[in-house]
Amino acid sequence: MVPGYTGTTAPRIHPNPGTKGTRMDQERFDRLTRRLSRVSSRRVALQSLAGVVLAGGLARFGLAEANAQDATAARCLGEGKKCKRGNQCCSGLCQGKKDKKRCRRAPGQSICTVRDDICSKPLDEEGVDCGVGSLSCTCMVTAAGHAFCSNGNQSTVRCATDVECVAAIGAGAACVHQRTGRCNNGEPVNVCHFPCPDPV
Repeated sequence: MVPGYTGTTAPRIHPNPGTKGTRMDQERFDRLTRRLSRVSSRRVALQSLAGVVLAGGLARFGLAEANAQDATAARCLGEGKKCKRGNQCCSGLCQGKKDKKRCRRAPGQSICTVRDDICSKPLDEEGVDCGVGSLSCTCMVTAAGHAFCSNGNQSTVRCATDVECVAAIGAGAACVHQRTGRCNNGEPVNVCHFPCPDPV
C-alpha cells in the first residue's frame, strides 16, 4: 500500500531516469494487477498471482521428479551392484548387511527385471518372453517387489508371501501382485503363480 493513496487502480511508480527497462516491467505489472483487480479485491488478485507462480514452480518440480523416477527405472542396478533399497535393483532384491547391500538375483527371476512386469504394460505392448523355445512364459513382479518368470498360469489361491504359495501349489511358486488393468479387471490382488518350467 502507498501511504495516503485511496484510488482504485495501482499507482504509477516512476523509475529513476537511469534505470533502463524498469518502467516497462512496472507498466506490465500494473496492467496485470488492474486486470486481476477487476475480478476481485487486490489482495485476492495478488494471492491468485502468487498461486499461479507457485503452481508453475510446483509443476516444473513435479515434472522433474517424474522424469527422475523414469530415468531411475530405465537404469536399474544389475546383480552385484551396491544398493540401498530393492527398488533400485533390476531384480527388485537388495540384500546384505547395512552399508554393504548388493543387488541379488531373485528366485525364479530368469531374464526378467521389475521393468518387464506384464501387468504394468499397456494392452498393445508385448511382454518379455522368459521361456525357452515354444514355451511362453511371462515376466511379472511379486508382492515383495521381485522380478519373476511365470508360466502365465495363475492359481485361485490368494496370498501375501511366496512362502504361502510354495506351501499351496509347490516349489518355485510366487505370490504375484496383479495390478488392475491388463492382469486384473477388478481390484488389485495377490495371487499364487506357477514358475516357468524352462526359463531362459
